[in-house]
Amino acid sequence: MTTEQVLAEVKILIEEGARYHQQGRHALALQCYQKAISLAVSLNDAGLIAYLLSCAGGEHRDCDNYHHAADLLLAALAIIPDTNELTNLRAKIKKLLAITFVDIFGPQKSEVLQLLEEARQDCVSSGDIGQEANILQHLGGCYIGLNRLRDADSMLTMAFQKAQTANDIQLQGWIYDDMANLEIERNDWGMALEYTRTARGKAQIAQDLEGEGDTWVNEARVLLRMGQADNALLAAQHALEIYLQNQNLRRAVRAHRHVAKVLVRLGQIEDSVLALKEAMKIAVRLDLRREQALVHLDIAQIELDRQNYGLAHENGINTRAIAEAENLDDLTKAADDLLLRCRNNERLHS
Repeated sequence: MTTEQVLAEVKILIEEGARYHQQGRHALALQCYQKAISLAVSLNDAGLIAYLLSCAGGEHRDCDNYHHAADLLLAALAIIPDTNELTNLRAKIKKLLAITFVDIFGPQKSEVLQLLEEARQDCVSSGDIGQEANILQHLGGCYIGLNRLRDADSMLTMAFQKAQTANDIQLQGWIYDDMANLEIERNDWGMALEYTRTARGKAQIAQDLEGEGDTWVNEARVLLRMGQADNALLAAQHALEIYLQNQNLRRAVRAHRHVAKVLVRLGQIEDSVLALKEAMKIAVRLDLRREQALVHLDIAQIELDRQNYGLAHENGINTRAIAEAENLDDLTKAADDLLLRCRNNERLHS
């Protein structure tokens, strides 16, 4: 094929991939971008290859292939030319890489905030308000995870203002959901529930099933804290159904964990352990280290409460091993605390 023919074919594949992405058919979108990459190699256009690698990386992330997504995004960032014309693309790649690191390791990974701040500055330079709002939203979510609640509040307020300017309904829904997370950390259940349900309305308008599932998880969290365990269980189970229907497997891990938390409150301990075992199967299959550590910690707490000190200790050790290997300082500390309580309780009851 001539250069013009190759470019035309690559353009068609990019358009097809974008359509499949919008429809949520990420495996088909990925196939389009992979074909486009194989064709575009002959063009020797680093900017185009970086763009296609970022698209493929994004689709791998949406297909729950997080480690491969990170590899492709790192490759894209390494080869993208440092030109003003590609500032927006650089911002997108940095954002995708940052949130992929969050998926795997959590917001504690040192590169996350640095990448998001760099991406934000790139957006300011290019004047892309919509993408800047999305990056601010992700910064807000990371600050919640890091317990920097004032910073989170500031980021989410700015994100919402810019999302309104961009008239992005789906993004507004994501921001409302993060605002609900923030109010949960502040113990303001009424405001958290209001934000959660507002976020759900936005997600439904945008036909965003993944976003809707997130709102049901937050509703479950709020209702459990308000003492409405039966309703919390229904909300968590509904979130799980949505995630499985929409093939959002990483989020299904989170939903299984929240189902388990509610079942513990209801005294259904064996069912809770079964839910956590399902969560672990998915986390292991997707090689999500932070999620594995969290599930081990959940199981360890249940077994400690049941005075099954051997199992509690085993799961606590597993949590600590993963946390140390991945530099997850918060989970290392949590594991150490649980192991100490395990030893003290075992001595007390021996």
